[in-house]
Amino acid sequence: TGLSMSIRIGLCTAGISACIALTLGIMSAVLGIIALVSLFFAVYETFRNQGQALVKYGVAALFALLFALAGIVLGIMSKMEEDRFYLFSYLGIILNLLAIAGIGFIIYAGVYGI
Repeated sequence: TGLSMSIRIGLCTAGISACIALTLGIMSAVLGIIALVSLFFAVYETFRNQGQALVKYGVAALFALLFALAGIVLGIMSKMEEDRFYLFSYLGIILNLLAIAGIGFIIYAGVYGI
């Protein structure tokens, strides 16, 4: 005769902890997609501008880095929960690591003139 600790968030009918972990994993994946897309457009627009990177493209890359760092933290927090569905956690961590690697490559190429 106790209250059930299950909630319903979209398709999530597991306990509160599992639904929060799933939500954190989804947010991590979404932040990874946003970071990669914004980084892609910053590089593409710099290419269209004959290699002259405007300040707004650098700011977009900086925000992509911040989104990727936040996404990695959310992905790791989601993975630490005892949940049986880690797809979004792994996807978010991988996408955010790709975004950080892309930003690292851009910085490396700018410093060493590749």
